Amino acid sequence: MKKLLLLIGVLFSIDLLSQEIEFGVSTGSGFVYVVENSDNTVNINYNAPRVLSSTLVYTPKESNVGIKLSYQNLIANLNGIDWQYGYNFNRQFQGSIENKTFIVGIEYMKDLEKLNFGYNIGVGQTMERINFDERGIVNVQNSFLVFNFGGLMKYKLNQKLSLNLEPSFLWNDPIRSFSRYYRLGGEDINFLIQLGLRYKL
Repeated sequence: MKKLLLLIGVLFSIDLLSQEIEFGVSTGSGFVYVVENSDNTVNINYNAPRVLSSTLVYTPKESNVGIKLSYQNLIANLNGIDWQYGYNFNRQFQGSIENKTFIVGIEYMKDLEKLNFGYNIGVGQTMERINFDERGIVNVQNSFLVFNFGGLMKYKLNQKLSLNLEPSFLWNDPIRSFSRYYRLGGEDINFLIQLGLRYKL
């Protein structure tokens, strides 16, 4: 019995190693809180964000679809008048907003020789922190569901390493988006473009 369990363990390990696992890092920018930022009735301006992401993709053998795990950190400066929480007594403030987002999804890639194209969809959770001063002493934190829809262009540098371009839409708090009670930050859409590297483990 012990020999059988050992054999199964060895075969499972060999099969697992035959799968494709990729680790990636990327950085970029884009447009955040697009709806609120374009609303002329709201005195809030979100600047272009700084985005840093890490990704782990597991793709079964002979498959074009993989499981994608992503962690993304987004920071953007903002200024305006706090129309919800009441800080700064209706005076202009300068602060920042930070989103820490974890996403689980699927990724589809065409199996081409050098330049590959694909897309990914996922769902996750964001921890949002709005800082109403430059030091972040006065802040508000919210947590909510997110949907992610993205494209992917992958250029193979060699058998292990590839260069990636990833445009994506991140829909913050889709459930609250259909309510009448909107908030500063919160439910909105981010459009991001990231450039990065992926390495096959």
